[in-house]
Amino acid sequence: MLPLIPNKDIAARDLWPLKEGRNILEAITDKKLHIKETEDQSYLLSVEQQWQLFSSKIDIHDSYNSARQKLLEMVEIHRNLSTDISQQRCLAITEDDDRYRLWQIVKIEETLGQLLEKAYKEKNVKKISAMLFVVADKFFMGCQHFSKLEPQLLLDLNNLVLKDNAIIFTGFIPTTSNTLTINTDHCFKQAFQRYITQLTEDSEIKNSLISYYLSVHAQENATNKMLVNRLLMLFKQ
Repeated sequence: MLPLIPNKDIAARDLWPLKEGRNILEAITDKKLHIKETEDQSYLLSVEQQWQLFSSKIDIHDSYNSARQKLLEMVEIHRNLSTDISQQRCLAITEDDDRYRLWQIVKIEETLGQLLEKAYKEKNVKKISAMLFVVADKFFMGCQHFSKLEPQLLLDLNNLVLKDNAIIFTGFIPTTSNTLTINTDHCFKQAFQRYITQLTEDSEIKNSLISYYLSVHAQENATNKMLVNRLLMLFKQ
């Protein structure tokens, strides 16, 4: 059984930001929810492929004061990261069986991973190579930038979007303090390995041509060469 979901009638003290949050809850109230994941009192839900709601088991509080304090802490974190995270999001507290649950609601946007998927579907190796390089370049810059921020966020191609040539985080913010340190090399490999494996297993796509087109980018400068070499190494694994 699902816990109580935030709706448009929520009290002002339990919602942030108030005006934008009220509009978001108006958009999702009475809409069909799809359960994407559940695990030991943690929930990831989607609403008509437009919004995602998330609340983990650690977001359940035995007292309202505790939930309210966590909400205020998360508000501060969101404000500090305001220029680097998607704007269409809100935080809300619901009461369920005398316990209080903190929710994050975030707008679903087209991610870097989806840009790659769209390019793959065209089966055009030149377009695939170009998009692979562009996404690699933006992802690498994103890793460098986000590694300087607090808290550290676990980045992948499915929680980053490209807006006005800037990388924006569109995932959920961890509600617990962590000691995560972004390792750019590991982060890059984890992000791209699945997509490159998908390419190598597709008999309709000539990987030798992709390698050729990628190598053209490597001739431009040292940074491009480094990125292309990282991608080409993943084709061999």
